[in-house]
Amino acid sequence: MKKILFVFFFTFFLQGNSYAFKEGTTFWYKHAPHSELVRHYRALELDEVCAMWKEVGNWKKKRRVPNRKAIKEALKANGEDPFICMKLQNL
Repeated sequence: MKKILFVFFFTFFLQGNSYAFKEGTTFWYKHAPHSELVRHYRALELDEVCAMWKEVGNWKKKRRVPNRKAIKEALKANGEDPFICMKLQNL
């Protein structure tokens, strides 16, 4: 009986909260693969990427480190200094 209830509520949760799994949500930033994070950050403008760099700095290490690595890789792929956001933040 408990298993049936679990399956029902789990399915209901997934259907009702499908927004939680979309690109750009908190859940997505935490669980997205590195390649998706890089693709996401490459599509943003430099000011948006640097704003995310600052926001990511307040996150826990498990989410902060992968996102900052992806940001640096995306900046480098876009021909920018991978540390430009860090440098601008310290001005």
